[in-house]
Amino acid sequence: MISPSIGKLLEELSLHGVLRALETQYSSNEFDDLSYEEKLEHLFTTQIEEDRNKQMIRRVKQARLRFPNACIENIEFGGERSGHKKLILSLLTGNWVMKHLNVIISGASGTGKTYLANAIANALLASGYKVLYYRLDDFFKEAYKKQTLDLYANFRRALLKIDLLILDDFGACELTAEQVEILYCILEDRYTESSTLITSQIPVQEWHAFIGSDNVADAILDRMVHNAHKLPLHSKKSMREKFGKIALEQDLKESKGE
Repeated sequence: MISPSIGKLLEELSLHGVLRALETQYSSNEFDDLSYEEKLEHLFTTQIEEDRNKQMIRRVKQARLRFPNACIENIEFGGERSGHKKLILSLLTGNWVMKHLNVIISGASGTGKTYLANAIANALLASGYKVLYYRLDDFFKEAYKKQTLDLYANFRRALLKIDLLILDDFGACELTAEQVEILYCILEDRYTESSTLITSQIPVQEWHAFIGSDNVADAILDRMVHNAHKLPLHSKKSMREKFGKIALEQDLKESKGE
């Protein structure tokens, strides 16, 4: 039985993992034959695992993913997508983030761009990387807000601390000159310093014409496209349609008590 004074000290030190592990050691005879050092190792290992789990939960919350439960196991690699499997699996390792490279996932609405981006993000979060997700229109709204509050410089500095910035749905709406300038500044800040993943409804080869301003378009492409892994997605059936059917079928099963 742990003495109240020891338990209080461990609580004050926020060593909750050590406290729980110690309680387990006292209540279970499976630790009786372990040496003093082995028992200590169990205490410290339990604390480290608990700290890592808390950090992971915090990173996932701060990432604000559109699909926080997205995982690579739910990605279908059949058909045209089978050619991307090797690249997608390599992106899960995070080596490209360590090298400050980028990723562009392009395809029509419903091809699974956002889900794939979030699945990659979750793999990186599990490896300890910091990730932040924005729909592009929400990103611009946040940038405008920071400008109004005279906090835009702080906003840009904070983004540099993010290992992977995800900007979702590029090409969904035309960009204003101010939005183009914001996008350029963010990509300029992150160039060779951190990684950016953009999902796009328009093919990469059409970006220059879409952005419009020749000089700024050239600058954006230089900083985002030329050092990016590219994943053009094609699908005859919408992923939203697929997952919608799955959700409806599951709902019917639950309603029937199956």
